Amino acid sequence: MNGSRTIRVLKRDGNHEPFEALKLAGAMWRGMQKTRGRFRDARDLAEAIEIHLKRTGHYEIRSQAVFDMALRVLHRVRLDRAANVMENYRLWRQVQRNGLLVYHGPGKITLWEKGWLCQYLHSAWTVCPATARVIAAAVETDLLTADEIMVTRDDVLARANEAVAQFGLAEPVPVHGL
Repeated sequence: MNGSRTIRVLKRDGNHEPFEALKLAGAMWRGMQKTRGRFRDARDLAEAIEIHLKRTGHYEIRSQAVFDMALRVLHRVRLDRAANVMENYRLWRQVQRNGLLVYHGPGKITLWEKGWLCQYLHSAWTVCPATARVIAAAVETDLLTADEIMVTRDDVLARANEAVAQFGLAEPVPVHGL
């Protein structure tokens, strides 16, 4: 076993990112908040998943598989309610994503996909890909909770630029598309 090898997670949009136990712990913790679990428990469980992946030689894994492992681990330690909260939230996000359209201009409307926003943030603001995904996730959550059916690309970019400023990474400067 090579302990220095990085586990790569294959995202839905085809991009890869390094496995981050703390990111997984955060997702598990959101499900555990109304249970008897503590953040320390979530962190320990996420680190156990990372150790398992390394010991079994899984250095590339789909994000869905990581999610499924987290659910199994939560069920195994009898945090069924936390697993159900995680699963329900993921299902809600999938339904909301499939109902959100982005208007790019005359004749071009697409389904919402976070990947293009990550690429925009990475190139326009020169933030690392992991930071771009965090910011894009915040914008996505904002869009999905607004229950809108269609947003303009310019509105998405404006929200992303504002999120960059809110994260303290830059002064809010309007940046126009890729």
